[in-house]
Amino acid sequence: MFLGKPLLPGNSTVDQLDKILVMTGVPNAETTAAMKSKFTDAMIAQLKGADKEGKLKDASDAHRTAQVTAMMQGKCDTQVIHMISAMLDIDPRTRMTVQQALAHPWMKPFIKENEEQLDLCTAEMTISLDDDNKFSSTIYRDKLYNELRGIRHSGAARFNRFFGRRDK
Repeated sequence: MFLGKPLLPGNSTVDQLDKILVMTGVPNAETTAAMKSKFTDAMIAQLKGADKEGKLKDASDAHRTAQVTAMMQGKCDTQVIHMISAMLDIDPRTRMTVQQALAHPWMKPFIKENEEQLDLCTAEMTISLDDDNKFSSTIYRDKLYNELRGIRHSGAARFNRFFGRRDK
């Protein structure tokens, strides 16, 4: 949003993963196990083996923050850099949650009038593709678009889907 373009525009699954690892750093074995995908270790090993320029670093908050800061080119204040860096944490166990993002100091002006709704944001947006299979970006995109298209026409369904409500 801040740049007006995709943050990490990959042109294939491997290219996308390469861009992600340059930004986030390479996860350790404990983190890759938390990802629960049988391809994670092989994909990361493949990229590390091809990293002749030494661009892949170990995952750390300091590395991620430096990458985000460089990418934003002075267009954002430090609170935004911190929030984006926390959202890009490659470790799913420590990555910033929706609730944490909404409670972040930078978000206060945007949620001031709707604070009572913060507890409603419990749903996850998922697409029904097996993480243990490799798909083209077209398949991922089509699956996501179809999921969104299915809830787009109903305001109640959209609210229920994104805010985890089941009573409507």
